[in-house]
Amino acid sequence: MVGETPNLVARLQALAGPGAVVISVSTRRLTGRLFEYRDLGATPLKGFAENVPAFQVLSLSTAGSRFEALRTPTTPLVGSDEEIELLLRRWERAKRGEGCVALISGEPGIGKSRIAHAILEG
Repeated sequence: MVGETPNLVARLQALAGPGAVVISVSTRRLTGRLFEYRDLGATPLKGFAENVPAFQVLSLSTAGSRFEALRTPTTPLVGSDEEIELLLRRWERAKRGEGCVALISGEPGIGKSRIAHAILEG
Protein backbone atom coordinates (compact mmCIF):
# COMPACT_ATOMS: atom_id res chain seq x y z
CA MET A 1 0.00 0.00 0.00
CA VAL A 2 1.17 3.46 -0.80
CA GLY A 3 -0.24 6.93 -0.49
CA GLU A 4 -1.58 9.25 2.15
CA THR A 5 -3.88 6.81 3.97
CA PRO A 6 -1.29 4.17 4.95
CA ASN A 7 1.12 6.98 5.85
CA LEU A 8 -1.52 8.56 8.11
CA VAL A 9 -2.28 5.20 9.72
CA ALA A 10 1.40 4.59 10.46
CA ARG A 11 1.82 8.06 11.98
CA LEU A 12 -1.31 7.74 14.13
CA GLN A 13 -0.25 4.28 15.26
CA ALA A 14 3.12 5.65 16.36
CA LEU A 15 1.34 8.48 18.18
CA ALA A 16 -0.94 6.02 20.00
CA GLY A 17 1.58 4.11 22.02
CA PRO A 18 1.09 0.60 23.45
CA GLY A 19 -2.50 -0.48 24.05
CA ALA A 20 -3.98 2.79 22.78
CA VAL A 21 -5.99 3.63 19.68
CA VAL A 22 -5.67 6.98 17.91
CA ILE A 23 -7.89 7.84 14.95
CA SER A 24 -8.21 10.59 12.36
CA VAL A 25 -11.06 13.07 12.14
CA SER A 26 -12.64 11.14 9.24
CA THR A 27 -12.72 7.93 11.28
CA ARG A 28 -14.07 9.89 14.24
CA ARG A 29 -16.92 11.13 12.04
CA LEU A 30 -17.68 7.59 10.85
CA THR A 31 -17.74 6.10 14.35
CA GLY A 32 -20.05 8.80 15.68
CA ARG A 33 -20.76 8.30 19.36
CA LEU A 34 -19.83 4.59 19.44
CA PHE A 35 -16.87 5.46 21.68
CA GLU A 36 -15.72 8.03 24.18
CA TYR A 37 -12.80 10.06 22.77
CA ARG A 38 -10.09 12.44 23.92
CA ASP A 39 -9.39 15.21 21.43
CA LEU A 40 -5.63 15.34 20.92
CA GLY A 41 -5.94 18.49 18.84
CA ALA A 42 -4.19 19.21 15.57
CA THR A 43 -0.95 17.25 15.73
CA PRO A 44 2.16 17.66 13.58
CA LEU A 45 2.81 14.40 11.71
CA LYS A 46 5.82 13.59 9.54
CA GLY A 47 4.90 13.68 5.86
CA PHE A 48 1.96 16.06 6.29
CA ALA A 49 2.24 19.76 5.48
CA GLU A 50 -0.41 20.73 8.01
CA ASN A 51 -1.18 19.51 11.50
CA VAL A 52 -3.66 16.63 11.54
CA PRO A 53 -6.60 16.46 13.99
CA ALA A 54 -6.38 13.26 16.05
CA PHE A 55 -8.54 11.57 18.67
CA GLN A 56 -7.69 8.88 21.20
CA VAL A 57 -10.39 6.25 21.69
CA LEU A 58 -10.93 5.84 25.44
CA SER A 59 -13.84 3.41 25.83
CA LEU A 60 -17.18 2.30 24.47
CA SER A 61 -19.84 4.96 24.78
CA THR A 62 -22.96 4.71 26.87
CA ALA A 63 -25.22 5.15 23.83
CA GLY A 64 -28.28 2.91 24.08
CA SER A 65 -27.94 1.46 20.60
CA ARG A 66 -25.75 1.45 17.52
CA PHE A 67 -28.44 3.49 15.75
CA GLU A 68 -28.31 6.13 18.48
CA ALA A 69 -24.51 6.15 18.58
CA LEU A 70 -24.04 6.55 14.84
CA ARG A 71 -26.54 9.35 14.41
CA THR A 72 -26.19 12.91 15.45
CA PRO A 73 -29.33 14.49 16.88
CA THR A 74 -31.80 14.25 14.04
CA THR A 75 -34.27 16.58 12.51
CA PRO A 76 -37.94 15.61 12.76
CA LEU A 77 -38.98 12.69 10.58
CA VAL A 78 -40.94 14.14 7.66
CA GLY A 79 -42.96 12.38 4.98
CA SER A 80 -43.32 8.98 6.67
CA ASP A 81 -46.58 9.47 8.55
CA GLU A 82 -48.49 7.01 6.36
CA GLU A 83 -45.90 4.27 6.79
CA ILE A 84 -45.71 4.81 10.55
CA GLU A 85 -49.49 4.75 10.90
CA LEU A 86 -49.68 1.50 8.90
CA LEU A 87 -47.02 -0.15 11.06
CA LEU A 88 -48.74 1.00 14.25
CA ARG A 89 -52.07 -0.44 13.02
CA ARG A 90 -50.32 -3.76 12.29
CA TRP A 91 -48.78 -3.71 15.78
CA GLU A 92 -52.22 -3.18 17.35
CA ARG A 93 -53.59 -6.15 15.36
CA ALA A 94 -50.70 -8.32 16.51
CA LYS A 95 -51.33 -7.35 20.15
CA ARG A 96 -54.98 -8.45 19.73
CA GLY A 97 -53.77 -11.86 18.56
CA GLU A 98 -54.40 -11.24 14.86
CA GLY A 99 -50.99 -12.34 13.63
CA CYS A 100 -49.49 -10.34 10.81
CA VAL A 101 -46.12 -9.52 9.35
CA ALA A 102 -44.68 -6.16 8.34
CA LEU A 103 -41.52 -5.76 6.30
CA ILE A 104 -39.64 -2.49 6.10
CA SER A 105 -37.61 -2.71 2.92
CA GLY A 106 -35.79 -0.29 0.67
CA GLU A 107 -32.51 1.09 -0.57
CA PRO A 108 -29.84 2.04 1.97
CA GLY A 109 -30.22 5.51 3.38
CA ILE A 110 -33.94 6.04 2.77
CA GLY A 111 -34.86 6.03 6.46
CA LYS A 112 -35.86 2.47 7.36
CA SER A 113 -34.07 2.63 10.70
CA ARG A 114 -35.48 6.09 11.38
CA ILE A 115 -39.03 4.79 10.87
CA ALA A 116 -38.40 1.81 13.16
CA HIS A 117 -36.85 4.11 15.76
CA ALA A 118 -39.81 6.52 15.54
CA ILE A 119 -42.22 3.65 16.15
CA LEU A 120 -40.26 2.47 19.20
CA GLU A 121 -40.25 6.00 20.61
CA GLY A 122 -43.90 6.60 19.61
